[in-house]
Amino acid sequence: MTTAEEQVGGPGRFPLIGHLLRASALYGVAGAVGKAGALITVPIVTRALGPDEYGLLDLSITLIALATLIGGLSAELPAARLAADHPTKRASILTTYLATVTVATGLLAVALYVGHDATAEVVWQQPSAGPLVAIASVAVFLTAIQLATWNIHRLQDRPRAYALLSTADMILKVTLIVIAALVGNSADAVVFVYLLVAAVGAVAGLWSVRQDLRLEVASSVIPSMLRGGAIFTVIAVAFVASGYAVRAILSAGAGASAVGEMGVAVRLASVLALPLAAFQFAWAPPSMAAGPSPASRRMFRDSTIGVLLVGGFAALVLAGFSSEAVTILAGGAFAPAAAAVPGLAVSTVLATGFFMLGVAASVAQIRLSHAALAAVIGASLQVLVTSIAFSSLGEQAAVGTGALVGYEVAILLLIAASRGMAVERSGLIAVVTVAMTLAAVVVQVTITLDLSILRWAIGAVSAASLFVVTIRYLPPRSGLARGRSSP
Repeated sequence: MTTAEEQVGGPGRFPLIGHLLRASALYGVAGAVGKAGALITVPIVTRALGPDEYGLLDLSITLIALATLIGGLSAELPAARLAADHPTKRASILTTYLATVTVATGLLAVALYVGHDATAEVVWQQPSAGPLVAIASVAVFLTAIQLATWNIHRLQDRPRAYALLSTADMILKVTLIVIAALVGNSADAVVFVYLLVAAVGAVAGLWSVRQDLRLEVASSVIPSMLRGGAIFTVIAVAFVASGYAVRAILSAGAGASAVGEMGVAVRLASVLALPLAAFQFAWAPPSMAAGPSPASRRMFRDSTIGVLLVGGFAALVLAGFSSEAVTILAGGAFAPAAAAVPGLAVSTVLATGFFMLGVAASVAQIRLSHAALAAVIGASLQVLVTSIAFSSLGEQAAVGTGALVGYEVAILLLIAASRGMAVERSGLIAVVTVAMTLAAVVVQVTITLDLSILRWAIGAVSAASLFVVTIRYLPPRSGLARGRSSP
């Protein structure tokens, strides 16, 4: 048993959980500042820009996120394993990771810049938005460098440095976004802020990791890095791309204002992404380093169920009071966004569960194509269901339903393909997934039919359930902590 495996699955597991929680807290602090900053800007930016311009802004921001994700290649995860396996070559491996991401994203940014007018006209259905795509394409390149340097701090187990950089980045971004929205009164000015802040962040990030790098590229590890990150790239890109396709459907069928409403719902649902991402950031690298064993399969079962239950009930609380939250956050002009919140909130939790199952499959050395295929099928269903439900359920309800179906199917397919080899008693995960999906649909129906009392009751019951489940999963008596005595 390796040292990493002992930490994750054997007697050393409890100290690792303590370390994960401490690291998660630091990532969470940085994320809390970022999320608070993002939520502060929403009421100001939505009111300054209005639904149409905010829709264009959402299309631009999502394009930056999607292209950066594709160019990033999810290479930080295999880089973590390679650096652990070859400690004497750690500096050159980190340099190779940064160089690979920079080159890949640079090529993608050039392609976007060259085709900015075509993207605006064909994909966005907004022919006059070509300059926005051009600005976003430059921001893609700079953002990729910035995020890669932050990931190096993660791989070097420096959550404080990561938290400091991301917090400073968000403070600068929030300040300039508010100024740009109020003064410029257009999406162009706000997107330019993303470009400017990414430039500052890239320079600061490169300076902060200068001692971790070496003027040497280990070309021999590039194929392993690309193959190792392929599953996670496909998983992440599939669903981000499907979300982008849904935006394109809204833009073509209902205009930029519908995209703006969806953007508000996404940002409200993303409140849940803060604690989920904080835990995921701390959880992923050591979990990737674990070896296949009964203990690791139990760990993956307990941690995945814990995330689905705690996150799922939190999502239902948010969904239960979504109409009021949307009005407070963005104003009455964005009220239809509430119908998308239940599906988007629960699907945010399911996305984390699917990622964790993907890591478990990788550790169990299951064919990576299974997880990739599950992601592609789920993402395709998201677009298909949204398109079909668009006219019958309404724009935003269709968005929420499509997201739910896509992630639910992806999880169930991956569980079926793993056949219990990645996670112990995986049927329990399937049951929790289906139950949370059905609960989100019920809340969505209460919003559509304007059954406010029932919606509030579901929110209150979910809050009580969240308290009970959290008490169960956080103390040492949880499944993760019981693993201390595992062989």
